[in-house]
Amino acid sequence: MKIAILMGGTSAERKVSLSTGAAVEKACSEIGLKTISVLYGGDFQKVVTDLQSADLVFIALHGGQGEDGTIQACLQTYGIPFTGSGMLSSSICMNKHVSKMIVRQGGFVTPDWTLVHSIDEISHHDNVTYPIVVKPNEQGSTIGLSIVHDQSELSSALELAFLHGKEVIVEQYIQA
Repeated sequence: MKIAILMGGTSAERKVSLSTGAAVEKACSEIGLKTISVLYGGDFQKVVTDLQSADLVFIALHGGQGEDGTIQACLQTYGIPFTGSGMLSSSICMNKHVSKMIVRQGGFVTPDWTLVHSIDEISHHDNVTYPIVVKPNEQGSTIGLSIVHDQSELSSALELAFLHGKEVIVEQYIQA
């Protein structure tokens, strides 16, 4: 079996993706699987031939097109087998706000949250109970995430999160 390991991407999580890809390649090699590393730079047409040459694509992309359903849709369109969720599941899961609504609707407990579109929407609210988690709505690997202990830290945490997305989740902190 030949596995194409799709890694890289154009998101802020590129470095994490490259590390994941290298680890997957090593693990496959250790159990005797053939691999081909496919470095993705944002243009699916440039990698489709390499992906079609494999029996299976292992998606080692993080964030952006690797998790929002874009790559999954391309692979499904070409009939290329791949690991992980399909297009719809991926796109839903990439959006933390939508995911949390679905989880809560299913009767599961999830920390309370607010979706904000600008710093002004929440930075002056006195009814915030600290600590809270501030994070981009559509990022992973803790990129842009802050744990905020009091109001003096809130503005800088929001600014950081908004550097990585147009929407930000402000969520109840749960001590683990």
